[in-house]
Amino acid sequence: MLSFEQLKLVKLWYNTLMPIRHFVIMALTCAIQTILFTASLSAEQFLLTLFWGILLGRNLVRVYMIDRLSRLLLPPKK
Repeated sequence: MLSFEQLKLVKLWYNTLMPIRHFVIMALTCAIQTILFTASLSAEQFLLTLFWGILLGRNLVRVYMIDRLSRLLLPPKK
C-alpha cells in the first residue's frame, strides 16, 4: 500500500502528465499496432510480427499499470 506522500505524488503525476489527449493518442497507437501485428501475422512475416508484438506488449503493460493506478486513486462508485 502506498503512503500518503506517495499517493499525493502519484495523484499529481496522474493529473498533470496524463491528460485526455495523451490517453487518446495512446489508445490509437495501441489499436494501430494491433492491426499491424495481425496483418503481419496473417502475411507470415514473422520478423515484423515479432517487432509489432514487442511494441504492443510494451503498450499493454503501460495500459495495465495506468488501469491499476486509476483504480487505486479513484474511489469505487456506490
